[in-house]
Amino acid sequence: MPYPKVTPDNFHKLYSLVEFISRDYVELSHDKVRWQRDDFMKRAKKTLKELAWDDDEPVYPGSDPQE
Repeated sequence: MPYPKVTPDNFHKLYSLVEFISRDYVELSHDKVRWQRDDFMKRAKKTLKELAWDDDEPVYPGSDPQE
């Protein structure tokens, strides 16, 4: 899977998603845990669709010989 471009906007979107998930409350009910998981997955998919991807050639971490 190719990775998104490293831009301030992409970084902000990913950081916001991770911050939301990390600050959300801990559920103890099985039904609420399932709802929470589904909500996190929906938000993650939406965030991935909003990111700017490099259309030219997929770039993978560690694939750049200059690194």
